[in-house]
Amino acid sequence: KRQMLWGVKGQIAEAVESNKINKLNSLLALEGQIAQRRQELSSSAIALKEFENIEKDERFDIAALRYNEAVQMYLNGLDRLCFCIKKGYLDKNDMKVEYREIIISAVKDHEEKFGKSTSYTNIIDIHDEWKRS
Repeated sequence: KRQMLWGVKGQIAEAVESNKINKLNSLLALEGQIAQRRQELSSSAIALKEFENIEKDERFDIAALRYNEAVQMYLNGLDRLCFCIKKGYLDKNDMKVEYREIIISAVKDHEEKFGKSTSYTNIIDIHDEWKRS
């Protein structure tokens, strides 16, 4: 019986360690997506800024479309992260340290996306919770 208990204890320890590694891999993949989307957002904002002092034409329309899509993709990534935080898939305290300012900035920088009919409810929930604390 003792050997069987040690075997079960070892299997549980391995499962716990495996779960930690899986969570870390998921977080790293999510962070990679967010970073890539943030980079595309920055790139598209720079491209749009080039039209600041010149006449707007169809190239401006394309740049504006690219920028708007980049904003949407970036916010979708952050919303997915916030969903994972809300559901307890990621440690709320750890994520707060890493992402509090990013979430606050995203809401501030894109206020027009966070009205009453926003689809980014997970961002709003985490933003409001973290803003108070």
